[in-house]
Amino acid sequence: MRRRIKKQFWFNTEEERQIKKLAKQTQLTEADIMRNLLMECELKEKPDEEFYKSMKVLYGIGNNLNQLTRRANINGFIDENEYKKEKIKIDKFIDDVYKKFL
Repeated sequence: MRRRIKKQFWFNTEEERQIKKLAKQTQLTEADIMRNLLMECELKEKPDEEFYKSMKVLYGIGNNLNQLTRRANINGFIDENEYKKEKIKIDKFIDDVYKKFL
C-alpha cells in the first residue's frame, strides 16, 4: 500500500478558483488534481449524460450481437433477419454519435 504524506500549499484566490473549477469539471478531488498535474497527466472533463446514454446503447447492441453469435455457434447458421436488424441499429448508432460529438 502506498504511504501518503501530508503537504500544505498556499494559493492565491485565482489559483484556488482554477483548482475548484477543474475539480468540479473532472469530478476529482483537489488532491487528485494536484497529483495529476504533478505527474503531467492530461485532465479531461467528465463526459456529459449524453455520452453515458450513447454507451448504454452501444453495450445493448454489443450484447445482442454476442447473443446472435452464440446462437450461430450452437445452430451452425446465423439468423439473417436478426443480424440485419442489429446491423441497422449499429449503423444508426454510428451516425448518431457523429452528429452528437463530431
